[in-house]
Amino acid sequence: MILNKAGDRPRFLRYFFRGRPGKAAQPGLVPCLLLLLCMSPQPLLADDVKGTIQYRQNYMGAIGGHTGALRRLKDGRFTAEGHLGMHAEALVKLTKDITLLFPEGTLEGKTDAKAEIWEDWADFEARANESQQAAQALLDAVQSGDAGVIDTRFGELAQTCKACHKPFRK
Repeated sequence: MILNKAGDRPRFLRYFFRGRPGKAAQPGLVPCLLLLLCMSPQPLLADDVKGTIQYRQNYMGAIGGHTGALRRLKDGRFTAEGHLGMHAEALVKLTKDITLLFPEGTLEGKTDAKAEIWEDWADFEARANESQQAAQALLDAVQSGDAGVIDTRFGELAQTCKACHKPFRK
């Protein structure tokens, strides 16, 4: 360990505390300012908002991806055993947490979300719940194997997506 001239403290600590051996040490101004700057919540907040928006966009993209894949499967444009159910199950799971993707303070930044989401939260929440119920109804239809019901339930799910995007998405 490297000690200062007096041998009382390691050398690196003398940059943080000024004082003579045996006397009360007083913090150095520059290290204290640096410490306060590092502890400032502002840069972290900006990163948190940006990260939340990016996560939300990826999450909604996943919903769109599963919906698009399911459309192709139900229309017979692609065939894969068990994939219709897999995508329907994924939509049920994903639609459960839509409202969690929109915490207050995440309107600023590169987002297509409108302020109306937070201004009319009850309506937004109700529409998100309708999407979740429609996704569950689609899964039930897929499990029944009735192509006509699957087609109907898929259309209902697509309508809930559109019903939310119109008022709440740029």
